[in-house]
Amino acid sequence: EAISYYRRTKNEYVDIPSPRLSAVLTGTPDQVCALMPDSENGLFSRFMFYKMERQQQWRNVFANPKGERLDSFFDRLGQQYKGFYDQLMAHPEGIQILLQEEQIKRFNEFFSKLYDKFLFLKKNGLEASLLRLGLICYRITIILTAIRMLENNTLTPTKQCNSQDFEIALLMVETLLEHAEAIFLYLPQKQRQLPRQKNHKEIFLDGLPISFTTQEYKNIAKGLQIPEKTAERYIKQFIKKGYLQRIGHGQYFHLLKKVD
Repeated sequence: EAISYYRRTKNEYVDIPSPRLSAVLTGTPDQVCALMPDSENGLFSRFMFYKMERQQQWRNVFANPKGERLDSFFDRLGQQYKGFYDQLMAHPEGIQILLQEEQIKRFNEFFSKLYDKFLFLKKNGLEASLLRLGLICYRITIILTAIRMLENNTLTPTKQCNSQDFEIALLMVETLLEHAEAIFLYLPQKQRQLPRQKNHKEIFLDGLPISFTTQEYKNIAKGLQIPEKTAERYIKQFIKKGYLQRIGHGQYFHLLKKVD
């Protein structure tokens, strides 16, 4: 993406219309804070995050001693993708990858619903990451489509993305957004707009199972010390927003949760 900045020292103005820098970093939450002490400078939203839990038991580092070495594995993988790169570079005019009309509609509905949820739950400070993930989702779609063409030897100047690759991209973005939220909560509180803990409304929505009854949601609210009348108001708001669906008398279905 284009980037520009102005430094008052020596009146230095820099404008880079098409930067070519990518980074893959690993580290601890403390190191994330050292790299980006707040979310307001735009750096946080430019990264895709994936939070991994520490392994729960010792791993045998001597297992499979006769297997392929990682260096050899990645060399072989690199040669494969170098071939893909050469094929793409053989088309100096570029490859145009298009979304189908129903995919464009699904894309807009998907991100519009997420953005509306952010505003409704007052997730201030993360909007930039969500907006950036829209662009990232489109890029992932392009990459998946290009790889599929190269693997199937069906490279053409113009290609429409198939439904499978498009849905995979959306699923990846859903996961990336969850991990971005988790990392965001590590940022120093004095620089953050988002509370360190989720608010009661969001905790209540997250705590509702995929299907539940009136008494069940009242029990959950009671455990969260949410008054019964407040819980009833929340449920009505969630239904109006399309997060929940009333499927019968005193019976509800959580539309934001996936069926295993």
